[in-house]
Amino acid sequence: MFRLKEIPPTAGMPLQWSDFFSIDSNLEGGLANYFNNKTKIRLLSSGTAALIVALAALRKLEPQKDEVIIPAFTCPLVAIACNQAGLKIRLCDFKKDTDQLDLDFLKQSINHKTLCVIPTHLGFYPQKMDEIMSIAREHNIFVVEDAAQALGAKFEDTQAGLSGDIGIFSLTAGKGLTIFEGGTIACSNQTILEKIDESITELAQYNLFSELILSLKLIAYMFLYNPTGLSIAYGAPLRAHLQKGDEIKALDEEFKMPIPVRKVGFFRRLVGASAIKRFDQFLNQKQTDAQKRISQLRELESNGVFLVSEPNVSIKGCFAYVLLKSKKDLWQKRVLEKLWTSGLGVSKAFACELSAYPYLKDIVPKTTCPNAEDFAKQTISISNSHYLSDLEFIQIIETIKESS
Repeated sequence: MFRLKEIPPTAGMPLQWSDFFSIDSNLEGGLANYFNNKTKIRLLSSGTAALIVALAALRKLEPQKDEVIIPAFTCPLVAIACNQAGLKIRLCDFKKDTDQLDLDFLKQSINHKTLCVIPTHLGFYPQKMDEIMSIAREHNIFVVEDAAQALGAKFEDTQAGLSGDIGIFSLTAGKGLTIFEGGTIACSNQTILEKIDESITELAQYNLFSELILSLKLIAYMFLYNPTGLSIAYGAPLRAHLQKGDEIKALDEEFKMPIPVRKVGFFRRLVGASAIKRFDQFLNQKQTDAQKRISQLRELESNGVFLVSEPNVSIKGCFAYVLLKSKKDLWQKRVLEKLWTSGLGVSKAFACELSAYPYLKDIVPKTTCPNAEDFAKQTISISNSHYLSDLEFIQIIETIKESS
């Protein structure tokens, strides 16, 4: 059924007309200033392209190592990037009933062929980077921080993506800051940065036709990123795919390979450089909205429904969405049957654990990761978009109560 209003599943910052008429195109400089430290930024066509280049750079430093450890529950593009970089994948399970990597599992997965580990921050939910870095240093492996969903998040005053050797951010449609398709590499290690620049020279091309198309899509995005426009661009395809029972396509998680690695043109850099100037104000509002909504969600605990992670004063989040979990059998299925097509911004973080994606069967090894599998089946995401009204949020809570 077509709906006239559709809340996005994540909280992205809308673009403004003024963004298209800025005179400053130094997006890398704007991001570096935003991080306010010695981190250098490299801009590419997507977060996946950025990860491909980052892994290629690390392989230049450790060519004898050809394995990478990634979470069993993360975006399929992480696995695709590792494969495209010529690396073999090892999956790491979650700690039971959490979104955190199982650190004992991680230690057991490391061997002399391990190049790096790629921990993923699911939105504002932080991985325990101090412990992960300690393990990595002990075993002489790199850490590439997947902060694709976490631009702007801070954990105890440390920016997400800046604890590891390399940080990867996404600027794709729906993210807090977007240029429709884009991604960045953040790195402060000069030796690694030199290899990153060499890899960009070798792998990244500028495609004028592609850039023109993406620039037009970025303009269209400004008009469509609202509840009315999203009912056409996002809601209608979502319901069509769900009606066919295809959750992977509904979440737009079926990707063509190989992933292009391209440079970003002047116009989209200009738009991003303008938008980032109001990004911190946007994040502050998202934090305020999330704290209010999280306090309301706590009333679901009596129904056996819990927040995946409790934010505290040490966390400043981008709060794109909030994750809820329940151990009740088929709870996720019951809730999503009522809310996924409701237009209220309720969804899933990802369709399933990595080994369950049929099109990744030749890339991702079959690995027993029961905790990540349970996490995929027991959680839902609720948008923190400013388009979601207080009344609609209460409607979501009441529906979850009825389904629990």
